[in-house]
Amino acid sequence: MKLRKFKSNEHGAVAILVALSMTALFGFTALAVDYGMMASNKQSMQNACDAAALAGAVDLMNGRSGTVTATGYNYAAINGYDHNNDNVEVTVEQTGTTVKVTIREEMQMGFSGVLTGERTRTVSATATAETTSMFGNAPYAMFAEEIISINGNGTTINGDVHCNGDINISGTLVGDSIATAVGTATVTNGTKFSGSMSREMPTFAAFERAKASMNLVTLNKSYTLKKNEGGFQKLIDDALAAYHGTQQQLEEEGLCIYVNGSITANGNDSTVYEYDYPITLIVKGSIEYNGSVAASAERPLYLMSETGSITVNGGGAQLTGLVYAPNGNITLNGHQNPTVVNGSLVGEKIICNGGQVTVNYVHDIDHLLPNGKVHLVS
Repeated sequence: MKLRKFKSNEHGAVAILVALSMTALFGFTALAVDYGMMASNKQSMQNACDAAALAGAVDLMNGRSGTVTATGYNYAAINGYDHNNDNVEVTVEQTGTTVKVTIREEMQMGFSGVLTGERTRTVSATATAETTSMFGNAPYAMFAEEIISINGNGTTINGDVHCNGDINISGTLVGDSIATAVGTATVTNGTKFSGSMSREMPTFAAFERAKASMNLVTLNKSYTLKKNEGGFQKLIDDALAAYHGTQQQLEEEGLCIYVNGSITANGNDSTVYEYDYPITLIVKGSIEYNGSVAASAERPLYLMSETGSITVNGGGAQLTGLVYAPNGNITLNGHQNPTVVNGSLVGEKIICNGGQVTVNYVHDIDHLLPNGKVHLVS
């Protein structure tokens, strides 16, 4: 009788079940709290990475490549992740036009560490920012809106070619180049060709938006450059006399000049220059080089015509930078003296007539333009 009573006695069973349930509940709660904190920390860490990468890319865009790492560390610390903290690791990697920031932190686990045996867990985040010019990224040796026409042997293009109209290349196109055209294309000598969607021509609208923040020097006159009259140096001296920025800004941003007229260069050595900062030369009207040479061993020259054309006659021109005529033609009339462009040609039409012409696409040319853009790529 007593045995049956003992077996049927359930007093205290509820308390035992509640205790067991509470243990499981507390365990799941501990896991939820700790992993919730990890998720929150990862989001904060991602925000810090984004800010640090963008800030570093701004330095890179403005020519301060030597401060990129320090800026990345600083912005990570501002957002709560100091690389001097023993539990925090911050790395800043600069490659070409990109800045990559990675943050790792050892987080102490709470109650979940008792259940899992892992007292710490590593939380990490990464972000990559890229800098491009105010015109965006157009990685072409030649880019034209209406037509690209190259006639005669002796033309060498190292870089891709794109036209929203037609391409007609009857000379020599070498290098691992790809030609793309929205219209028809006639390309010889083994160059790869494929059809293409239309791509937007970079316009001066982007430049107009950027002018307000630039130390832009305006010269309200046209120039005829001759070596015995000072040549290109005369134009630069006029611009420097009107420049209102600091020497540091000049070295970091370069010299930006707007000529409210036209430029004609006559004779060899009339446009020789060599400076340790980029020069952006925007000309309201046309630019014409007649038997002249423009060369820089240090920094590029961005040669732009706002409303007119850019013409090089007689060969021998050495251009390093962006040659840009969105509303006119870029014409290279060759000669036995080679014309060499290290950078990009961007115009409504691009025409090369005979002679020796070499265009080498240079990836870094575009992003060195002042007042560029930065954006996250990952």
